[in-house]
Amino acid sequence: MERYLLPKIPKKRLQDDDPPTDTPAVNEDLDSGDRDCESAALLGEASAEPQPQEGTSHTHGEKLLPGPKDLSQLPDSGPTCPDLKRYPATEYSGQSRSFNKNWRDHHSWLEYSTTLDAAFCFACRHFGHVHLSKCEKSFTHDGFRNWKKATSSLKSHDNSAGHKFSMQAWAEFKMQKTTACQNVAQRGHKEDTDSGNKGNFLELLDLISRYDDIVKKKLSGGPGNAKYTHHDIQNELLAIIASIIREDISNEVLRAEHFALMVDETKDISKQEQLFIVVRYLHKQSLHEVFLDFTAAEGLDADSLLNKILETLAKCGIDHNACIGQCYDGATVMSGHISGIQERFRRKVPQAVYVHCYAHRLNLVLVDCVHNIQAAAEFFVAIQSLYKFFSTSVVHEEFIKVQKELNPTRQHIELKQLSDTRWTSQHAACLAVKRNPTCHSDNLETSHGGRQWTQSH
Repeated sequence: MERYLLPKIPKKRLQDDDPPTDTPAVNEDLDSGDRDCESAALLGEASAEPQPQEGTSHTHGEKLLPGPKDLSQLPDSGPTCPDLKRYPATEYSGQSRSFNKNWRDHHSWLEYSTTLDAAFCFACRHFGHVHLSKCEKSFTHDGFRNWKKATSSLKSHDNSAGHKFSMQAWAEFKMQKTTACQNVAQRGHKEDTDSGNKGNFLELLDLISRYDDIVKKKLSGGPGNAKYTHHDIQNELLAIIASIIREDISNEVLRAEHFALMVDETKDISKQEQLFIVVRYLHKQSLHEVFLDFTAAEGLDADSLLNKILETLAKCGIDHNACIGQCYDGATVMSGHISGIQERFRRKVPQAVYVHCYAHRLNLVLVDCVHNIQAAAEFFVAIQSLYKFFSTSVVHEEFIKVQKELNPTRQHIELKQLSDTRWTSQHAACLAVKRNPTCHSDNLETSHGGRQWTQSH
């Protein structure tokens, strides 16, 4: 998924002659709630595309990216700077000057294009925005190549307001990408300055600010209504990244011309039924199986679920008429040949052949085989009986107590429930019994609960 991440920097709802973001805001006396609302409002027009500008540029997907193609193409790839033994030289008053790779020691954002023999700013190319920054064109479109004045020009660009904004946006992007890709929570329980733990996102930003003066100045010295760290803005940035990913998936499916659809249901932590939708298609001579979205299932009948599937495909810009295959589990509402989703979908798209999920079919075969082998069936009955018996409140306390007595330094092990719809649960249940010394026959009889169980079995 990381290869899809290409951020769109929010468009500020101010005129071009308004002060840049690192200038103190007029409304310094806003309370925290007003600041939050104003900061969140800055992201309200985040989907707006930058207007094409003159100079060298190319497209990534449907997005205009300034600079030649031998520079970085994705924001998570980092600056491109080839290590050459000798860079092309230019004559200045009889002296030869060229690009110096050591400049990167002081300017981490520096990129070098061999095709243009020019330097560029990685942060301003990927994160600059015409409404928020005044980045010099030479560092984003045309390329900087006046090597005689390189030292002063690089320093001047470093101190420009537009560049500072781009560097802050780059830092926040890396934080968002890290927490999102590692599947860790963004927010803390309490995020104010007095909190001992402000959450992963803000704590990581604080950590970076100790080593990055630009981030430190933005967090501690910038206006209170322009820090862009409020949790609403964090969520908005993640939503923007998700929409960009879906847009790229849509473009790939469009080029593939056909796709297959896979759908299943699951409950979230609040017991709300969710549909998760996956598409499978051919891209660059390889199969891609890509998650699209979770969507709340307002109804569990075939009509309601089908409408949700069609709405999600439309939202992601994927034409359902290009579907040539559909795959679900064996639930009647999904696979029913008279009024199930697969049949209703095929009435709309006749070529969408239904395939019963192979993983579910294999699971059904395994469960059926085990139930018809007496020794195996009795074994799993005993495993399930152990789970049920030791799950009762009084016996469970004794169960944990005996484990601690047998091995005080080891964490206690809970038994697992069997499930006919997930064969892996059988493996987990067997492993829990094997690793749990309390379940061994000689130890079962040493506990009050164990004696009850052995007497009843």
